[in-house]
Amino acid sequence: MVRYIIKRLFIGVVTIWALITITFFLIRIMPGSPFEADNLSRSAIEQLESTYGLDEPMWKQYILYMENLMHGDLGISYKKNVSVNTLIARGFPYTLSIGLLSIAVSAFRAGSAWLVR
Repeated sequence: MVRYIIKRLFIGVVTIWALITITFFLIRIMPGSPFEADNLSRSAIEQLESTYGLDEPMWKQYILYMENLMHGDLGISYKKNVSVNTLIARGFPYTLSIGLLSIAVSAFRAGSAWLVR
């Protein structure tokens, strides 16, 4: 049983790593820059790319991204210039309340297994 749990955890970690890696590289190989739609001059775009490290080689960006991710740092939002962790923390109470409300509605609806007990 312990081997099975370890195997499943390993497969889960590898799957999450693969998804993160594929997503990272797919986003990076798309043409353009996240700052091009803001009607900025080329020098301003280059300055922003330098600030956020987007002018570095892709492998270097990936290593830095994975290091930050392992420390729980999800980076800075390009649009709001705020930590992504802060944005998630702001929205979490609303997400939690909606989730708990949906569980409560599901638990008390007619024919629910929770009411039979």
